[in-house]
Amino acid sequence: MENSFVRLRFQPRGGKCVSCICLSTGEELASEYGVFEEHCGSQSYLRSDFRRAVFSMILDKNDGVSATLVMEAEASTPELKGVKLKKKVTMRRDTPLVRAAYEMKNDSEEKKKLSFWFHNCFCSKRLPTRYFIPSEEGIKEMTYNPEGPTSEELTQDASRAWSAAVIGKSGVVCLAEYRNLSYFYNYLSDLYADIEWRETEADVKPGSRLTSRAAVAVFSGLQSVGGAGETFGGGIEGPDRIESGRNVSFELVVYGFAEMKGEVALSWRVGDERIAQPILTAPLNLSLIHI
Repeated sequence: MENSFVRLRFQPRGGKCVSCICLSTGEELASEYGVFEEHCGSQSYLRSDFRRAVFSMILDKNDGVSATLVMEAEASTPELKGVKLKKKVTMRRDTPLVRAAYEMKNDSEEKKKLSFWFHNCFCSKRLPTRYFIPSEEGIKEMTYNPEGPTSEELTQDASRAWSAAVIGKSGVVCLAEYRNLSYFYNYLSDLYADIEWRETEADVKPGSRLTSRAAVAVFSGLQSVGGAGETFGGGIEGPDRIESGRNVSFELVVYGFAEMKGEVALSWRVGDERIAQPILTAPLNLSLIHI
């Protein structure tokens, strides 16, 4: 699947994307371990039915405006017998944002405890890779070193439903559903590093289904990510500390995922102040650059 911004390549095994290239830089953002890989939260990664399953793949729609890839597989182990995972990945011509819709259906004769576990190996062993996760204490930042010790980061107090990676001159934002989000998780090892999140578990009756949504947006030109959504991602560049009585300068960099006009409002909080003090407002006009 390809548009003016990103090229994705999927494989049937695991029903996952094994290549994600930012076309404005030509940089590969995904490892061979794949992105758009989903599991049932009750299974471990190594025992995951849907990691090992061979998905059917059908191009359901391709009208020149958007294209939708439909993938489906059925679990094979006794604990998930009768459970089917269906996912629809939709790419539009006019945006770097790729949407995915998920359905986990219980076709067995008994109730199942089901949940979605999202697994996205966005990383590079050749290019510098940094991760950003919003928490109640601020933006967490991690740097991936494939030659360093294995590490992990659990974020149970996510303040927003996004997580991001800056890889070389490119990057990617992952968008989750906040209403079902349980936590974000990052695993960094010599094999790969990733962006994961899990959703809350639900009892699914026979014949019923569990649904969810997610999205991935590719960008370039951002050195950090301090906020993201379906229309843009951006970051504020400036000093980590501000000394009293001294002037400082900041730079706000925004990358649009859709053309839009609006207003940006900047404010800050000092120390333990609970109310943010406004700094400035300015018009914002985002346009898309097609490659």
